[in-house]
Order: sequence, then structure tokens, then C-alpha cells
Amino acid sequence: MKTIEQHIAKYIENKKPTYDYLATYRKNIGALNYPQLTDIDVRTCFANKVVFISDRPNYHFLRVSKALNDDGTDTILLTRWGVPEEQKRFFSNIILYDKFADLKQITAADNCKFYVQSWVGWNFLFCYISTLTNQAVYCNTNDLSNLLLTDNKYFDLINLSADEAKADLAFELKMLEDAELVTTPYESEALKTLPIEQSRLGRNIVTFPTYPLEEFCNDKARKLNVEPKLLYAGMVPFDDRPDIVFSDAKMQEPVKVILEQGLSLTILNNPQHTKTLDNKMLLERYRYFSKLTETFPNFAFTDGFMPWQLKKQVADFDFGTILHSFSTELVINPTHYERILPSKIFTYIEANLPIIIVDNFKAISDLIKKHNLGIVISGSDIPHLKEIINSHADQYPEYLEAIKNYRTKFNIRNMLTLLRN
Repeated sequence: MKTIEQHIAKYIENKKPTYDYLATYRKNIGALNYPQLTDIDVRTCFANKVVFISDRPNYHFLRVSKALNDDGTDTILLTRWGVPEEQKRFFSNIILYDKFADLKQITAADNCKFYVQSWVGWNFLFCYISTLTNQAVYCNTNDLSNLLLTDNKYFDLINLSADEAKADLAFELKMLEDAELVTTPYESEALKTLPIEQSRLGRNIVTFPTYPLEEFCNDKARKLNVEPKLLYAGMVPFDDRPDIVFSDAKMQEPVKVILEQGLSLTILNNPQHTKTLDNKMLLERYRYFSKLTETFPNFAFTDGFMPWQLKKQVADFDFGTILHSFSTELVINPTHYERILPSKIFTYIEANLPIIIVDNFKAISDLIKKHNLGIVISGSDIPHLKEIINSHADQYPEYLEAIKNYRTKFNIRNMLTLLRN
């Protein structure tokens, strides 16, 4: 416990973010009126519930919570950053904590389960929670620190010092070894290189991406437009982020190549990523795409929408895309992008959009081929994308039918039932 508390004090508390920034953020999103953890009777409030603990909430827990609620399980979101009022309906209750020391209140909890969100730089959170309670503690991972980069020396490029990264990597391995259940968007194959007990794979560590939630699904009948309209929905790193880590996710080169073919492309950035930016700041942080919007009338780059809003915004699109380019200088571990099933794929499936993806993303490519959900291309095919789409036009109705079938079988409610079994 002492080691974890020292880590929090040195790297996190009043630093990521400062108390003032956190207060301003809560005010801006209208999250000031939720109850505080320090003011509730934890034993009574948490009993018979699944308690999600996330520093800054993501869309995965939101979907899981709604599926649990629909099956009659009450849930609580315990969060430091807070969420807008409109997210209240996805949880039975939302509770704020101001400082990590406030989480010691959960020691009194009884007859409940905790489900902690872990991600790069925040792997201490599971370890901290598991020392505070004797209740079951599950963990969901996003990107795994131990799989992210080709060398640990590059962590400073994502704002983790060498010492902080070393601790984060160790916390993550402890979580993978100790958690009763870990859900992850990675295929089990990816974790076979890690120094953990391999028998836990598929048993305690389970591939469980952000499967579609029925409420977020668009059921509009589609017909491929004569001039196909492409969508990218997801977080885009700022222009000033180092290219050797972020060039693939910035997508600058492939976007320009796509637009030069006359294809229509809209990028909807992750709204949580841009929530604190006004239009002027958005233009300044994304100068490259801002200039492209001036040059190409077939390109739009805007703030995105929450999942329950997005389904109303996708009526005119034909395909969801992941068309990253991968340079030889990139220091992202190939295992990371080859073996992960990111949430945006399931966002497209919810949106009833066939998918176009480059084959560097092997896990997703295999999924798309297996279920006939869209088109898999190589990076060298991007300059010919318009021709490729036209050559697959006759298959478009088949893709739509396949998406419908996939959502029926692999929605998050069904998959949670399998997980519990």
C-alpha cells in the first residue's frame, strides 16, 4: 500500500490533473451535483451492486453498465472526473471522489463487486483498489503498457518518465497476475509474450472488446451512394504529438490520398478528447486537417458525438474506416495494433456501417473476413480505394445483412451472459 500511495502522491494527485482543472472540467460538463463518496454510507449504498471505478470514464463501462441494468443488476459509477447529466441513465447511481485517499471509504463495502478501469499510466488503480477491499475486484484494460511500445525508453514521448513507466509496467503485470477477472480488447495470443501465468489466458484474462449495445444501433435501410461517403469516428492525436508514436493515428498521409481520389470523408473526433476545446483551439491543435478542409470540399473534420447521439448522425455515410499508415520509424509494438479489437470497430457495427480497414490490424481484419463485415485492403491499396469500393458495390447488401446478424449474436448483453457463465 505504501508504494502505491507514494506513486499516487508523486505522479498523479493534483498533477493529472490539478484540482483547479478538475473543478473547471466538472463545471463545464455539468457534473457538480453528484453525491460525494465521503458523504455516503458505502455499506448500504454499494450492497448487491456492481461498482465501476474509473478515473475518467470511457464508453466501455457505459455499455456494460446499461447491459447489466437491462438484466436487472444495479450499478454505480465511481469517478473522479465526472460525467454529463445525460449519462445518468446508463448507471443506477453516479458518485464522485475528489482525491484518491477518498477511495479508502470502500473498505466498508460488503456484498458487491468492483470493476476497475485500467490503462497506460493508470495501472496503479486496480492495485490500489484491491488493497482496500476484500470484495471481488475485476479489471478492464484498454491499451496495455507492456504491449504498447517497442522499447520502454519511448515512454517519455507519451509523458511518462522512466521511473513512472517502470512502476506502471509493474502494476500492470501484478494486475494481470492477481485479478480474479481481466477483460481486454486484445486477443489472447498477444499476451503470450508477457511474463505472466499463461494458464490465466482465456480463463482469468478474457478477450472482451466493446461489443455493440442495442440502444446505440442504427437500423436505417442503406443503399450505397453513387459517390461513397466514408466516416472515421475516433480520437485523433494533436498535430504536435511525436510522429514516431502517433503518425499512424494522425492519419495525415492516407487522408490526403483518399481526398485526392474525390472520395468524401468525414472525421468525427472523440468528443471526450475535444470537450474542453473551443473552435479556435480545435483549429490550432489540428492545423493539418484544418488546411485540408479549406482545400477539399469533400472533407469534414469536426468534434464528434456521444454514442447515443452518433446513431442519429450516420444516416448518409456508406462505410466506417480505419485506414492508418504505418511508417518504418513507428515505435508502436506491432503486436499492439495487430492483436487489438478497438472500440471504434463496434461503433461502426452499431452504426450499421460496413467497414474498410488496412490489413495491418490483423485481429480486426480476421473478424471482418470471418463475418463478412466489409473490405480488407493493404496499405498500398489506399491510392486505389475508390476503384476498390466500386468493385465491391454488388456485395454491399451482403455486408449490411452480415452486420445485422453479427449484432444479433454478439451484442454486449449476450456476451456478458457468456462471460458470467
